[in-house]
Amino acid sequence: MVQIKRWGIDVLGDEIFEDDIVLEFPNGDIVLAENIYEYAMRIFGAKEFVAK
Repeated sequence: MVQIKRWGIDVLGDEIFEDDIVLEFPNGDIVLAENIYEYAMRIFGAKEFVAK
C-alpha cells in the first residue's frame, strides 16, 4: 500500500499532499496551483462574465 504524506491545507481549505504544486504569496498565503483562479477571484473581488 502506497502512503501519501499530507503536507498541509491551502488558504481555500483544500488538503495539500506531498508532490502537489503550490504557490506561496508575499503575504504568506499558500495556494494549490489548481486553486489559483478561485484564489485570485476571491482576493481581488473579481467578477466573471462572458464578453458579448
